[in-house]
Amino acid sequence: SLHDALPISTDEDFGVLFQLSNNFIYDAFYAYTIDVEDQEYFFYDHSHGHWSLRTSGHTPAIRSYPGSNTLGVYIQNNFAEFYINGVLVDTYEQTGTTLGGGRFGFYIDNSGPKLYVHNALVYFMK
Repeated sequence: SLHDALPISTDEDFGVLFQLSNNFIYDAFYAYTIDVEDQEYFFYDHSHGHWSLRTSGHTPAIRSYPGSNTLGVYIQNNFAEFYINGVLVDTYEQTGTTLGGGRFGFYIDNSGPKLYVHNALVYFMK
């Protein structure tokens, strides 16, 4: 299982990437992002240069700027739970694949150096 937690204060879209490999431009990986202004979240699958939206929604759990937001992802095999500020906002299941593993990183939309991460916690449990 994997859990990413990062409190961030920004008005730009941001999120976490996971199941990355060394050649992440063409390989498959996942992105869990939020749009702070519209209070929306998105879970994407990236494969061979193409993005596929797997689930999304609107939630008041997302705090407007300058408030900070903490994203959390819990993954067990082919099942994922998505959290924003401690609130479970969605789940996703993809039969026949493992969602966890690999490297992780951050996604920042047009923020340049404006992303401040206070804590990034990653747990791998067997």
